[in-house]
Amino acid sequence: MAKSKITSIKESKTVLRDLSNLLEQLHINGPISSNILEDVALYKEFHPKLFSSVEQRIISTMGLFYKIQKPEDLYSLMMSAVGDGYKKQYGKSLTPVQVSVRRAVDDNQFISISAPTSAGKSYSIRDFISQQNGDAVVIVPSRALIAEYISSIRRGFGASKNVFVSPFVDKVFKKRNLRYIFVLTPERARELFLQSDAFNISVFFLDEAQISEEKDRGVIFDILVRRVQKHFPKAKIIFAHPFVDNPEAQLKKHNIDESKSYARSYTHGTVGKISVYKHSNGRDFYFSPFIKKGHLLSNCAEFDGGFARFAFNGTHSILIFVSKASIYNGNFLHPFKEYIDAFPDVIDTHALNIIKEVEHALGADQSGHRSKLVALLKKGVVIHHG
Repeated sequence: MAKSKITSIKESKTVLRDLSNLLEQLHINGPISSNILEDVALYKEFHPKLFSSVEQRIISTMGLFYKIQKPEDLYSLMMSAVGDGYKKQYGKSLTPVQVSVRRAVDDNQFISISAPTSAGKSYSIRDFISQQNGDAVVIVPSRALIAEYISSIRRGFGASKNVFVSPFVDKVFKKRNLRYIFVLTPERARELFLQSDAFNISVFFLDEAQISEEKDRGVIFDILVRRVQKHFPKAKIIFAHPFVDNPEAQLKKHNIDESKSYARSYTHGTVGKISVYKHSNGRDFYFSPFIKKGHLLSNCAEFDGGFARFAFNGTHSILIFVSKASIYNGNFLHPFKEYIDAFPDVIDTHALNIIKEVEHALGADQSGHRSKLVALLKKGVVIHHG
């Protein structure tokens, strides 16, 4: 019986030759497939020493130039020249996908792109916005994302006092020659049209534009796009989606001029993911979602020592998704309690000061008051609502 892909990689006797073939595929096609990135990750998992000898070349051919400060071989040095060219042109170490997005935004009025979250499309577009002169509007699907965007945009401008970044549409400090950047939800964006003449908006960036497909909010989103076209006919409109096969549909829906448009779905990734699951026999196994019936034991390889022991040994950063209901009733902790109890207490002075501030804000520093949140923070565990 032929070995499964995972077993073949785990037991390979020709690791360097295999990696050379992977490198060739990446060089010719780029990291366009999650499947090939999974292979890269599996070789690193099962053969770390041999993998380290070609790791820099793999990183280079994936276009992650910012990860390599000092190229150690001829191939990496040659590839770094490409990255240096991008840096000279844009002032940042961008990946090929980010450069493609930047060029599309530079050259077209209407852009609709799709790319995985890890591709850095939003970073590239925010960088474009930071280098413009006119006012800008960023549309995000939820209020939770507003603070994150405002923080990243402000970091991009540093200590500049000539830019006003706000989650509200308001003409403030009128005597100063300010550039306004508004980060809004589709619902809040309607305020733009009450004072559209007050701003010189040159670009609208609609992130997570797949909201257009939602039943109720999609109508609000689409009305917003139509009003933007009417009130700001010269402004760039950029649609960004995480996983959409036909981003050009966004342009067709709004009757946007094709001669001024660019649409592309990028499948390029930057992260290789390894999948593990617990079998009904109680043991953990590596499996591949890219193999038909990949969950069958014949297509898997056992995770030595058990995944939980590896994941909760106190040296990894772990993101765990749990249900909202389990947070409300407190049951979300039950499967992990024994591991959390075994974690050492946080001793970093800066972290302890932050925990103290949280404790005070919650009133948990008063006698008789106990906070589960604070107790978890002291173990290095954070609860975050999605």
